[in-house]
Amino acid sequence: MPTLTRTILEVPGANLYYETRGSGPCLLLISGGPTDADIFTALADALANRYTVISYDTRGNSRSTLAGPPEDQSIDVECEDAHAVLAAVTSEPAFVFGNSGGAIVGLALADRYPRQVRMLIAHEPPLIQLLPEREQMHAHARDVYDTYRERGVRAGMAKFMAGAGLQQPDERERPAAQPQDAQAMVRFTSNAEHFLAHRFLPMGRYVPDIGRLRNASTEIVVAAGEASLGQFAYRAAAALAGQLDTELVTFPGDHGGFLSHTAQFAEYLHRTIERSQVSGRAR
Repeated sequence: MPTLTRTILEVPGANLYYETRGSGPCLLLISGGPTDADIFTALADALANRYTVISYDTRGNSRSTLAGPPEDQSIDVECEDAHAVLAAVTSEPAFVFGNSGGAIVGLALADRYPRQVRMLIAHEPPLIQLLPEREQMHAHARDVYDTYRERGVRAGMAKFMAGAGLQQPDERERPAAQPQDAQAMVRFTSNAEHFLAHRFLPMGRYVPDIGRLRNASTEIVVAAGEASLGQFAYRAAAALAGQLDTELVTFPGDHGGFLSHTAQFAEYLHRTIERSQVSGRAR
């Protein structure tokens, strides 16, 4: 097992927990929703022989505690957090992989700090604003939020998962055991209220600056799971790829393919980075 280093980084308004393991070029993993760094444990371990892998808990989730009362979190704030974590580890441009909401944070990072990101792999970013049915999607998002406020976290998350075309965690076949997996699942459940109350609606309103992203020095790879075809996040990823005039790259599994197909997913991710390095496109 690769050596794991755990660090707490103080930033304005929060203390961010992050992990590093392995050696080689830096690869930042950004998680989405109510998850934390542990969602990437198996993937990070699989890549640590090739990269210095960095993962972190987004502010308000798990071990990344808030310095004051919780409030709505903009993508700008989450972008600054990702920037701070990367800057604490390296002064060199890094590779970045973001899943779900983490892919949206990655897009904001590539836009605001293009010299910090050699390549972004944005895996199924749920960009409501890019879809033709965005008005209906926003109405559904508001319904999810109202359901949470009126009936509680469990009902809100059930409606959120159903609307996204995802299975509830207890309905999905569990992947192979990961370090601290049981504790991680407890934390994810605890994080659900912060996600619904303060992150879900602001994330849905984010609109990437397509012109800036197309002209940035960062190479952006848009990816989706082969088993996600037809789901909301897949369609949003396809729309983003179309607007960026790039190919939608298919990865193994579905929205959480890095859990269900870890070894294959890690190899696809490495090959995606390697192809770009060989072609000289990542800067």
